[in-house]
Amino acid sequence: MLTPDLGAALYFSHLRIFDLAMLCDRTIARTLGKDPPAFYNYVFEVVKPTFIHTHDLWTCLARFDDDQRFRRDYVPIHEWTGDAWIFEGPRRRLLYSGDYVRRDAIRERLPRRKDSD
Repeated sequence: MLTPDLGAALYFSHLRIFDLAMLCDRTIARTLGKDPPAFYNYVFEVVKPTFIHTHDLWTCLARFDDDQRFRRDYVPIHEWTGDAWIFEGPRRRLLYSGDYVRRDAIRERLPRRKDSD
């Protein structure tokens, strides 16, 4: 799981947690907001978290939609705009925040079996 809100997740979870807030992961601390290609390669090719959560400042720093692998590999569980935006020249660009899951972690919906009665 990649999230900026570690809280008790590190203590109570059995998940492997990666810190989007840059406090517990050296690679993220060195690349987030400073070296986007290295950050995206680390997240999408090395870490490959099953879940990603982002909001506010962390959405602005991560800018996951700037890398095509994000939408290719992840689907939103819950997504919103309005808490994160960046200025690109004179225009403001709203960014998507939310909770995401890797596509390969989702099982295909199986058709319901018909009763043989």
